[in-house]
Amino acid sequence: MAKWQTVLQSFGIKAKDKVAIMLNNCPEWVFAEQAALSLGAIVVPLYTNDRPGNIAFILTDADISILIIKNDKQTDFLEQISTELQKLSAIITLETSHKDSLDTASSGSHAGEIMLPTYYYQDKITGKHHSCLEYNSNPDDLNHCLYIGHYRETKGCHAQPSEYSL
Repeated sequence: MAKWQTVLQSFGIKAKDKVAIMLNNCPEWVFAEQAALSLGAIVVPLYTNDRPGNIAFILTDADISILIIKNDKQTDFLEQISTELQKLSAIITLETSHKDSLDTASSGSHAGEIMLPTYYYQDKITGKHHSCLEYNSNPDDLNHCLYIGHYRETKGCHAQPSEYSL
C-alpha cells in the first residue's frame, strides 16, 4: 500500500481529491483503494463493463482527478469518450502499453483526441523505502462515492447513474 501512496502522491493526490478505479477484482484494486483512503482521498469505483456514456458522466460529474485502469483495452475504450474527459489529470495503468502510440515513459503518454496523460504505475515508484502514511480522518469524511445505473424497462433505455456517497 505504501508504494501506491507514493504513486498517488506523485500526482498530487491529497485529502478530498477523487480517484476513480476501473479494475476487475484484483489485489491492486485493494492496494489503490486503501492508499487513496489513507491519503484522505475519495474513491469512486467504476464498472469495467459499463457503457462509455456512463463512464464519461461519472468521471465528469464526480470531478475525478486520476483514473486507474488495467491496460490498453481500457485505453481504447476511453478513446471513445476522450473529448468528455478534459478534467482528468492522468490515467494510471497496471500494465505497460503495447501500442506504438502510447509511450509509457515517466513523462506520460497520450490517448485519444485530447491527449490524456497515461502513466505505467511502476514508473512512479521510486527505489527508496516506502513507509505508510496515516491520514487522521473525521467520522464525517466522505470516503467513497458510488454511482448506480438505472434501467428503464418500459422504454428500453438507460438513465444517467445516480450518486450515493459513503
